[in-house]
Amino acid sequence: MNTAKDKIAAGLDALERAKSSDTFALQSLVGAPSSIADLNRLASAMSSKRDRLKTLSDSIKTAIEKHREKKSQEFAQLGKVKLENGSTVDELGDTRRRALLDREMAAFARNARSASAEERAKLMTEIRETASKIAAVAHSWTDPVALLMRQTLSDPKRATYAANLSNAGPVAVENAVRDAVITGDASLAAAALDRHDAMPKESRKLVRFSKTEIAESLVAQEWAKARSLIAVAEIAADEAELAEAEAEGKRTTPEQKIGLGVKKSQLAELLSDADDNALVSHSKPTEPETKQKDYRISDEEWAAMIDAATIRESNNE
Repeated sequence: MNTAKDKIAAGLDALERAKSSDTFALQSLVGAPSSIADLNRLASAMSSKRDRLKTLSDSIKTAIEKHREKKSQEFAQLGKVKLENGSTVDELGDTRRRALLDREMAAFARNARSASAEERAKLMTEIRETASKIAAVAHSWTDPVALLMRQTLSDPKRATYAANLSNAGPVAVENAVRDAVITGDASLAAAALDRHDAMPKESRKLVRFSKTEIAESLVAQEWAKARSLIAVAEIAADEAELAEAEAEGKRTTPEQKIGLGVKKSQLAELLSDADDNALVSHSKPTEPETKQKDYRISDEEWAAMIDAATIRESNNE
């Protein structure tokens, strides 16, 4: 049976865990996007790093395929001795030859992956950290009501409207919301929604409007931009995970690829439904002031990377 002392200790334990959890949650918000420009910058950076990972992964795959093709031809003749009478004796046999080829390919693949392992690990860490920061505040961007409140938070007009509506009843609040939608005044709408939330439950039932529909009508462009950029960031993170798995020679599941396909379809629908003049395509966002780096790897550079990895492995043995 738990004593009072045990219960107190358990309570203090739970309090400490809660404090740690809150601290962790707050830390995850540091560096999180606070504007559309921030979202665009982070989505652009993630897409660029995803592209680099894809380039490295494709280079590994190509190098391994080329090496296998070359070595398969060499090993095909390994152990075969041509006699004076023109006949050939196979001193190894196909099974032994395949085993030697497999060992050769395993060593080459290990060195090929090791050549870019450090850079890939750094890119994945950065992508995961950025994805985490975006996820921490995604709700405030994808919920139109939260976005409306966020967009008008620092507007002095909202405070003035709130003071004027502080004692407003259901009819006055409904009229204020109607006026806000007609005039496109987001600050008035935010103040009216604040007053609506502060009203007694019975009074709120008398107000006939949908908070979500009101918010959507007033922050439609920003809402569409935010959702598209968050989708771009999520897709970039998923594609980076797949590229890294392929670079390491790990299997990817059909569910991963199906999930990615669904997200791309949803993004395409979002972009097609948006006003072309108001929503710039963010399928691959870029920062115009920053020249995008050419991430292609030449055969000479790739050979040098593998040689360096081979030397490191030899030194470690």
